[in-house]
Amino acid sequence: MAQVSLELIINGLTIAAGSALIVERFTEILKQVNDKVSQYLLAKDAEKSRQQRDDAAQRYLQSLADKAGEEIHDDFERYASVLYVPLTPVSERRAGFKLFVLIAPVLLGIGLSFSLDLHLMAMFLGGVHTGWLDTVLSGILIGGGSQPVHVLLRFLTTRKLTDEERQALLQSVDPAQEVAGQKAVPVSLLPGDDTFRWLDISYEGGVKPETLENVHRRRQDPDKIVVHHTAMNSDLNFAAIVDEFLLKKKWLTGYHCVIMPDGSIRPFCRWDRTGNHAKGHNSNTLGVSFHGNFHSQPGDAWSNHDGRYGNTVPTEAQLHAGARLIALWRSLYADMPAEVNDGVVQHGQLDGASTVCPGNQFPWQALLDQVKKFEANWQASPTAQEKLALFRRKPFLYVDADKYQAIEAPVPVNKTAVTQEA
Repeated sequence: MAQVSLELIINGLTIAAGSALIVERFTEILKQVNDKVSQYLLAKDAEKSRQQRDDAAQRYLQSLADKAGEEIHDDFERYASVLYVPLTPVSERRAGFKLFVLIAPVLLGIGLSFSLDLHLMAMFLGGVHTGWLDTVLSGILIGGGSQPVHVLLRFLTTRKLTDEERQALLQSVDPAQEVAGQKAVPVSLLPGDDTFRWLDISYEGGVKPETLENVHRRRQDPDKIVVHHTAMNSDLNFAAIVDEFLLKKKWLTGYHCVIMPDGSIRPFCRWDRTGNHAKGHNSNTLGVSFHGNFHSQPGDAWSNHDGRYGNTVPTEAQLHAGARLIALWRSLYADMPAEVNDGVVQHGQLDGASTVCPGNQFPWQALLDQVKKFEANWQASPTAQEKLALFRRKPFLYVDADKYQAIEAPVPVNKTAVTQEA
């Protein structure tokens, strides 16, 4: 039995919660209508009841008048009829309308469930096809209003990840990684020209790419790269970073990549989707975050001047891996500016940003210098050009992937040549 991802279940329940909210609002309107109609029908029923009472009273008084002059028996006072006001009976119209008020939300919920093709049972049963019965039961759940859906959604989003789920998060292969089945030597330690040679970066869509299949679509490929620091303790692992976005913040996306202190490159959000990393600039940017807190101004909130959040500056391997990733992105997307300084920016330098990210201790110029060296080396390397042409054919890269799928021969990098430094 296949397992349905937690994110897909949450997405389905979120749609169900939205539908349940519609039903809930419809029910509130229906109740107001019911109150008005009930008052009208009650008044009519009460008037009918009063008329019946008055008729009964008139008949009784007439019977007394008819007895005038007759002999009064001893038991007359004991058994004589007594006037009373009967309870207003519930008419068939009122009962029918109350039944309609109870049934209508459920019918609306079922209708919404069929129109949205909801199969909540299938999600929890590992994708097992359950047919129309699942849709009906999903509609009944929606018909109960938003409360039961929100309870289930809150349970799923706040529960801790299972070991299997955590393992799945960590399966986005880590490079300083395995090339041809062997673990690579940390690239920053390689001598000479090999320092900036091509090394494959593993990318298969990041963390659970199916979650973003129908959401967060880009209108065009990115033309800028934004550099961040996570501002978290550098000793925390990648799963903790994912938890921060998906579970605590309850976002579907975050950074497109995270660079760990050991030089590993961790794809997070799909590169062909808008991330959630730079407010007002997500639509046209890629976000890379260096794990750690590199701001050391005493007195500032979350300052790491005393090392309370681990490393105060990026490691050599971390800076080198980040430069390699940025060079790859600039080589993949044709709309990136030719000059590195124009297309790679710090988060805090963006218009409207009120942040010190990536921190006052971040070695900005050193990062840009290494990016330039990677680009210059790759431009002069037929092997790197061939590898780039193959990488362009990967899924989850482009808004219009078809134009890249046809590429077979090596494609030159569309960047200004930079003289390679020794």
